[in-house]
Amino acid sequence: MATRRGARYAPSARSLSTVTIHIPPEGAPRESPTPVVFVSASAWDKASNIDIDYISTEIAKTGFTCLACDLPMPEEPTGDSKALMRHFEHQLVDSLARSGEVMFPPVIVARSAAALVAQTFISSHRASGMFLISPPTSNAAVKLLPSPLEEFNYEMKFPIGIIGTAREIDTMRRHRFQDDQGYVDTYGLEEHGRLDVLESLNSWLDERGF
Repeated sequence: MATRRGARYAPSARSLSTVTIHIPPEGAPRESPTPVVFVSASAWDKASNIDIDYISTEIAKTGFTCLACDLPMPEEPTGDSKALMRHFEHQLVDSLARSGEVMFPPVIVARSAAALVAQTFISSHRASGMFLISPPTSNAAVKLLPSPLEEFNYEMKFPIGIIGTAREIDTMRRHRFQDDQGYVDTYGLEEHGRLDVLESLNSWLDERGF
């Protein structure tokens, strides 16, 4: 097993996932027991990996163990979107299990189309929260999917943070993230630069008590 700080490794011989682990440095203002897991699938959607290494490194400095998991495409192409999501889910579960760093339900962070992977994961696995950066407004809007994918129907009874433009957030609230119980926090940003995303994620983690 590779060293923990900033380590990169393939979780198993059967997996091509790349996991980068960032551990809070000595002198961090806290050491939270809740890990923050950044999910990307750059071979499927290049945008899902934008600034993830930078943001996960900076979040670790505030006291969170961060894992950046970049998931591979299936070895055999599939024309079934549900099967594709199941593949990514299995890769993520394997990566987290083999990392040895996830002792408590994690906060899942995902960008762009990887938000579908994050929502697939939380539909079947425990998570403390989920933070989505510029996610698709609906599954039907994702052109990368090989076939139609049903919209998610999990219960939103855990903290969720979303970054998007005002128009995107309005669309998501009407079609998916309808919230009358105070679980969903939105951050309307016309620009999604790394510092804007970092500040919003930091604020959300603090406000939600992680």
